[in-house]
Amino acid sequence: MEQHIKGLCISGEGDTFCSGGDLAEFHKLKTKEEAFPMLSRMGKILYTLATYPKPTFSYLNGTAVGGGAELAISTDFRIMKRNAKLGFIQGTLAITTGWGAVPYL
Repeated sequence: MEQHIKGLCISGEGDTFCSGGDLAEFHKLKTKEEAFPMLSRMGKILYTLATYPKPTFSYLNGTAVGGGAELAISTDFRIMKRNAKLGFIQGTLAITTGWGAVPYL
C-alpha cells in the first residue's frame, strides 16, 4: 500500500494546528523515569515523521505552539494560513523543547 502514497499532509481542526503538550501534565513529571516514556514516545513519532520516505507537509490552519511547532518542523514543508501562528513558548517559561525536533530546523 505504501508504494501508492505520494506524500503525507497533517493538519489540525478548526483554528488550531496543534497546541502541543499539556503543561499541567508536564509539571506532574518530577523525575527522569516519569518523564522519559512520554518524551521519548513523542520524540520517536517526530523522528519517524522527519525521516518518512515520502514528502511530508504541515498545513498550519491555525496556532502551532510548543510541541505543535515541533510537529510542524518535523515535516519537509510547512504551509500556513495568513493568520496562523508558529512559535516556541518554552523560552518564555525558561524550559527547553521536550520532544527533540528543534535540530530538524
